[in-house]
Amino acid sequence: MANSLTRPLRAGAKAPYLTDKVQILQDGNLCIIRHPKSGGIWSVRFYVGAGRSYQRSLKTKDLDAAKKLAIHHYANIVDRQQKGEPVTAATVNDLVKRYLAHEEQRVIAGGRQKGGITKGRFGTIKTAMGHLEGFLGPKTRLEKIPANKFQGYYAHRLSSHPKTRNSTLKNEKSMLTTALQFGSKNGFFPSGFSPEFPRTIGKTERRDAFRVEEWLKITRYLEKWESQAEDGADRFARRVMKYYMLIGVSSGLRPGKELDKLTWSMVELGKARSLTTKKTVKIYVPEDTKTGNRQVQALGGELFEELRRFTGKSKPDDLVFVESDGRPLREKTRNALFKLILQATGLDGSGKNFKVYSLRHTYCTFRLMEKCGIHLLAKNMGVSIKYISEHYDHVHVDMMVDELTKDTELQRAMEASRAGLDVNAVRSLHGQYFESGPISVTLT
Repeated sequence: MANSLTRPLRAGAKAPYLTDKVQILQDGNLCIIRHPKSGGIWSVRFYVGAGRSYQRSLKTKDLDAAKKLAIHHYANIVDRQQKGEPVTAATVNDLVKRYLAHEEQRVIAGGRQKGGITKGRFGTIKTAMGHLEGFLGPKTRLEKIPANKFQGYYAHRLSSHPKTRNSTLKNEKSMLTTALQFGSKNGFFPSGFSPEFPRTIGKTERRDAFRVEEWLKITRYLEKWESQAEDGADRFARRVMKYYMLIGVSSGLRPGKELDKLTWSMVELGKARSLTTKKTVKIYVPEDTKTGNRQVQALGGELFEELRRFTGKSKPDDLVFVESDGRPLREKTRNALFKLILQATGLDGSGKNFKVYSLRHTYCTFRLMEKCGIHLLAKNMGVSIKYISEHYDHVHVDMMVDELTKDTELQRAMEASRAGLDVNAVRSLHGQYFESGPISVTLT
């Protein structure tokens, strides 16, 4: 065949890699080729730079037609190169690797406050990208993905993980959308590509927190539950779990990397501000957590002191929460003990979905009830003000109802006078609603 070049047979090969190769350009870059198993169908091949090659089937056996099609492919790719668009069909894995490399460069101490992200956030993004590859397939060519493909993402996730929360799916949607937008800006998708996720996946679950009376029920039970232990190891674990619960609600630390991985080097005990107040504690949350390093200010310094004396662990690298053999408090043990507490207090049948994370939600709820400034609370918890507003709005509603329906000083004084009661005696029963000093009300 004219202009046909046949490669010599490689050592050990049973058939030649190519049966025909026809050069189109004189520099030898653009050519058409045929393989032994192609059935006589021609393909175009040329190099596009950086050691990469472009190869596509021309779907024809006619040599002249193949040459024209090859030139058309070549001209199209040159045009895309000049426009800064990708010249080879990128896969989902190509996008994921490129995006993760970009995000990894943004990891800095201080995270979002410094204009970047934390190591913990980067880890969360990596997990989301893993879900993206699982949904689309890592080798799937991006050019073949329609925008409405993502309508099925939530169903895909729930099919393998039915207990995935709506809030988790919404967070993943946000991360995937950002990654896909990155892909669009960098030419991985055709111009105008915009992923279409479901408009809604239902109401975001209300954060389950213990009410005041529920928490008091738990704390009273924790004082005696050690006596129900089966052995010394169980008794030890129960005591540690008691402090885990109390410290979790007093500090608001996240269960997991913040609370479970807490070491004594991260704990700085303070002093009580008065004879009637509890000791303070400053906790240094490390960089490799969800929202990066921050300082947590909390009460409960005496809880840490008691726990340190009990476990005998006090070296800087020693974990705060350990089991009797000195190993970290296992998640399985922690969850089992938490379940026992709920069962013993009857809260497992309350209709609420209490989890260990409820300790953190309880902290936030109690602080809001005590009218802690939302800006300070968000900073202490390592979340945004918007996050607290969205997930704890029910607390503000409850507070509003209490504020609008509570008795005022004047109302109480008038009611007491009508009933023939001593106004100041009423004050002693409802002191929280009255200013200091005696009052005098005359009704006419």
